Amino acid sequence: MQSLVHGPLHRSLLLALVSFLIAVAPGPTAAQEFPSGPVRIVVPFSPGGATDTVARLVADQLQTLWKQPVLVEHKPGAGTTIGADFVAKSAPNGHVIGLVNSAFPLNPFLRKKMPYDTQKDFRAVTQIGSIHSALAARPDAPYNNVRELVAYARAHPGVLNYGLSAVGSLGHLTMEMLKRQEKLDIVNVPFKGGSQVMTEMAAGRIDIASDSFTVMLPHIAAGRLA
Repeated sequence: MQSLVHGPLHRSLLLALVSFLIAVAPGPTAAQEFPSGPVRIVVPFSPGGATDTVARLVADQLQTLWKQPVLVEHKPGAGTTIGADFVAKSAPNGHVIGLVNSAFPLNPFLRKKMPYDTQKDFRAVTQIGSIHSALAARPDAPYNNVRELVAYARAHPGVLNYGLSAVGSLGHLTMEMLKRQEKLDIVNVPFKGGSQVMTEMAAGRIDIASDSFTVMLPHIAAGRLA
């Protein structure tokens, strides 16, 4: 964890802090007044996922810089729209920040009705970083690589399922692309965050999942995922 804070991620966090201050403090007076109280970072996923991890790192840095409490709040569900809607309807004073991922810009194309306008109701601050994805399976899976997975799925149509942390997430798109390319019948099971997917897969109730490598690595190292 220490190497992450003092490596590339640390530089990204510093960039986020500078960009955020520029965004919410257009003049010297505003810069001195902000923040006037606690700041909340809203994560549209359940605790334990990659977005939650990044949010906590950002919160620690901001709290040190601002000398004000910076709290991480989780508002999962509906493919991140519940958390994003909370941010959109909060007072526009910079004290509520949303931390989103790839599902956020994709939701308007995946949902017929949105509770907010993605382009008009938010102000972009910065990109904090990028997350690498991985494909993993339950520990007792009868396949050890993608080729074997495809062969098994073709031989057992409709039997396998995969967990997704949010509709429109990178893991969701990855699995749907694999299904389409290989003409596979695999059922998707939505959850409210990557940590829930990992728990269900380790328990053998979910067969496979594509999610961030950060979330999966501890489970793979512990033998809970293959």
